[in-house]
Amino acid sequence: MKTLFRNDDCYGGHVTDAIKVLQYEIKELFNDDVIDYCRTTYPLTTDLKKRLSEDMYAIECIGEWPETIDQDIETLLQELSGIFEEKITHVLWLAEHWAVKDLYEGTEENIKEYETSQIILSDLGDDGILFGYPEKPQPIENSFSPMRQIKSCKVGHFVRYQGVLCQVNCFFTGCINGYKAKQATLIQVGEPGEKKRMYTPRVEEKVEYIGEVARENGKIWIRANPLDPFLDR
Repeated sequence: MKTLFRNDDCYGGHVTDAIKVLQYEIKELFNDDVIDYCRTTYPLTTDLKKRLSEDMYAIECIGEWPETIDQDIETLLQELSGIFEEKITHVLWLAEHWAVKDLYEGTEENIKEYETSQIILSDLGDDGILFGYPEKPQPIENSFSPMRQIKSCKVGHFVRYQGVLCQVNCFFTGCINGYKAKQATLIQVGEPGEKKRMYTPRVEEKVEYIGEVARENGKIWIRANPLDPFLDR
């Protein structure tokens, strides 16, 4: 299962109860993206789709939520639970690591990694995806290593640089602004044959150090050997 990230300390992030989160999104923030996504994505009953459309109209055009919204939220979760054959009791907003840092006050101390779910209630792209779960999800412990200067990393090890998973390829002496500078070559991790970005930062720059094994998009990347460094298992 793919993993994504969140800052549990941001915007009441410790609350994961599905009904409470949806009520807050709709009734407090007047966000109708969950209603719109579920209404247009899943085979809900005709009656519920009609009620959700009316809810969206009230929120967008009148600026208020209807009195039936609590019941509609419960019914929506019930129908989605039937579709996925799992009772949805908790939800989590998750995003890419760089997005949590840039958009949600994320730091190396408060960013947590979670497994995603097959149940999606809203997809806002880089802003995050709302996943549903049958039980309260727990963060993956010790999933992140601290920031480290590139010069203290080893060739073949994995780092995340500018939000991109890379592997340390080599170290060399380059020329920056007319002066010699120690640099490293970082190559983006990807499928064999794919065009990958290459970065050449100074070795004093800090990166998010991952280690000898990295996970991304549901894959586990390992260092096979120097001649064939990008393999997934």
